Amino acid sequence: MVERVDMHGQSQGSSQRYYRSRFRKFGVYSCAQFRYTWQEMSTYELTVITKPDEKTSASVVSKVKGWIEAAKGKIEKTDNWGVKTLTYQIKKLSEGSYTLLTFTCDPANVKSIENRLKLETEIIRYLLVLG
Repeated sequence: MVERVDMHGQSQGSSQRYYRSRFRKFGVYSCAQFRYTWQEMSTYELTVITKPDEKTSASVVSKVKGWIEAAKGKIEKTDNWGVKTLTYQIKKLSEGSYTLLTFTCDPANVKSIENRLKLETEIIRYLLVLG
């Protein structure tokens, strides 16, 4: 019979005991319960570059906020960086309005937000990262 060994060279039984003791420190008594609570809500940072008009920028940001709230997310902070010159032209534009949104959301729902960002024509570029 071959004994199953994890990446630390421990047998599977001792590895499970090690992780159980670690999880108990957090008040969690099973690995599956810890994974669920850890993945429940994650913090994301979304930087959006829109056309330099203030009206366009405000309408796009309100749309994006609506998408986040529709995906059961919570917006923590909105930071408008204003109009900045782009390093190179994108879609024949040399300036763009930058906005940073910080929000928490379920990782399963982030894909729907990203799909909508790709389809929005008023958005020049966006960057969505795990915060």
